Amino acid sequence: MIDRAKVLVIDDSIEMRNVLCRLLRKDSRFEVVEEGVDCVHCVAMARDYAPDIAILDCPPPLKNELHYATQLRQVTPSIYIAMFTLQRSKTTIASALSAGCKAYFSKIEGPSVWQQAMDHALKGEPFFSGEASEFLVERVLDESVIPLRRLTPRQRQIVQQIAEGRRNTEIAEVLGMSVKTVEAHRLEAMKRLDLRNVADLVRYAIRNCIIEP
Repeated sequence: MIDRAKVLVIDDSIEMRNVLCRLLRKDSRFEVVEEGVDCVHCVAMARDYAPDIAILDCPPPLKNELHYATQLRQVTPSIYIAMFTLQRSKTTIASALSAGCKAYFSKIEGPSVWQQAMDHALKGEPFFSGEASEFLVERVLDESVIPLRRLTPRQRQIVQQIAEGRRNTEIAEVLGMSVKTVEAHRLEAMKRLDLRNVADLVRYAIRNCIIEP
């Protein structure tokens, strides 16, 4: 358990960010070391401030916002990542879980729930409220999602892009890699998931909430 946790807060709403930061600053167990409006610079902030906890908003559209969560864990492997958002879809919750987020709580649930989330974060314990908690139970009970664990974060990202209808050339441009590398990741992902073609991949992505139907 951390005595005093350094916290990074990312939220595009100034009002919401201020409310959350005020709550944290009233508690001597937390130190807000930096704030930001989006995830683009959060990795650099993590390098500069080495936060123990990162609280991230995930505004629509989801796109690759959660890729930054994965990058944060690469920069600071012990970081506790909490999603603080208005997004309540199964797709977003599933993506947050796959990106390594340990907490997921809604802005509309209010300060009492936010405080519970922070108490859990300080102890390094998972916290999922509302729909996220219900989805987590469903996911544990649904064995069909277990193969997702076989994919690397990059493979899962490419599966999502393909399932959303993007061509290999488009994916390569978005992710900054060669078309051959995209194709290699796609083939390996399909092999690990035991899928035969792109149609199977799309159906799998919808069934496991990687994309919306």
